Amino acid sequence: MEKRKRVLVDVAEIGRKGGNARAESMSQEQLSSIGKHGAASRWANATPEERAAHGAMLAAARAKARKEAAPKKEKVT
Repeated sequence: MEKRKRVLVDVAEIGRKGGNARAESMSQEQLSSIGKHGAASRWANATPEERAAHGAMLAAARAKARKEAAPKKEKVT
């Protein structure tokens, strides 16, 4: 039983290293292409409600960033 447990741990350690090793061996264009494909696959199953909610969230974040980046106006009294 102990031997089997050890093998599972070794496989998990190899798996953790695999993604980083794969990414390091790829060009920036390859990484970008894989990322775009993954994003397209995830969004392909999104419902219109999910897409709308995500768009609203992005719009709110952009508005907040613009507000924080804008120069503060001094009040004239």
